[in-house]
Amino acid sequence: MAAKVYVSNSGIHGRGLFAKRSFKPGEIVGRYTGRKTRLSSEDHPHVMERYDEDGQLLECVMGVGDFRFINHNSNPNLEIDEETLEFRAVRHIGPGDELTWYYGDEFEADRG
Repeated sequence: MAAKVYVSNSGIHGRGLFAKRSFKPGEIVGRYTGRKTRLSSEDHPHVMERYDEDGQLLECVMGVGDFRFINHNSNPNLEIDEETLEFRAVRHIGPGDELTWYYGDEFEADRG
């Protein structure tokens, strides 16, 4: 299976993840993969924290695949399914577009 994405230098921050082909709204682009860790996102930039519906921390996952390079955007082209960690396109994505998702309100507030 040919890769659908690639890692390259980002105009947003450091390295980023980019589309090799077009994606339609609703299409699954890929999945965040990793291993459980005791580190938090404050300790390492490639750690994703997973919470339950009550806001309780379930686990921290250290990204090991290319999807750890997705950068934050307040108007992202991806959303993530918190249970499966699959990224889905929220609008049309063209070849060469940088893939982004909204890290959350706390991250956005820290940036401001």
